[in-house]
Amino acid sequence: MTRTIYVKVQYDGSGYSGFQRQKGFVTIQETIEKAIELLTGQRTTITGSGRTDAGVHALAQVISFKTASSIPPERWRFALNTKLPDDIKAVESGQAYDGFSARFDAISKTYRYLILPSSNLHAVMDKYSWVMEKGLDVDRMSRAAGYLKGSHDFSSFRSAGSIDGSAVRKMDKLDVTEGIIDHLGTRYVAVTARADGFLYKMVRNIVGTLVEVGLGRTEGSDYTQRLLASRDRTLAPPPAPPSGLYLVKVEYPCGMIES
Repeated sequence: MTRTIYVKVQYDGSGYSGFQRQKGFVTIQETIEKAIELLTGQRTTITGSGRTDAGVHALAQVISFKTASSIPPERWRFALNTKLPDDIKAVESGQAYDGFSARFDAISKTYRYLILPSSNLHAVMDKYSWVMEKGLDVDRMSRAAGYLKGSHDFSSFRSAGSIDGSAVRKMDKLDVTEGIIDHLGTRYVAVTARADGFLYKMVRNIVGTLVEVGLGRTEGSDYTQRLLASRDRTLAPPPAPPSGLYLVKVEYPCGMIES
């Protein structure tokens, strides 16, 4: 009997060329598919909830696939961890309804971007945040972020190479917060974005723009409003580096998956 399985995975993306399989590159998708093949003896194609870029991390990436394996749905996470490398971990698994797609059935995704402002070079956190020497005006960044909430055409924040059609997305959360990471003795700024979907490099492009505002390099916190209205990517700053970006949550309609 063929079943549809979902698995929630975490990974350190710093050693991979993104999630999606690419010929000649080591990717998250290829690595997980090889682990499944080792367990079942069958080549299996998985679908991910999001196609994270090279160097981007995940705390709650969701994958789905079909299999005739006798491994119980809830045991897949344990089985996969015997074949996966240390920088990819399955943390939850279960059965989904027949036809479930981790990508197309998702109703929202949440990303978080971590910045360490006013910091020196950091041997550990360089791979897991955007370390910068200058400080950021968080209040100014928060005001600028407010203009991007809601349903908009995000063409100004879509990088070249996007295969998506419409650039309209509904972003119901875009918060800029700050605090202290005690054990590192450093201040952090986090940008958290939740939407019904994201365009290619959209979060990194938004963060790059908010940082320009926080550094005082733009005229007024309404800069994001004017940039959004222009629908012109060439007017926007470069994207933030991938190292600080995390996929932290994917939501589905109630009852679609069960752990």
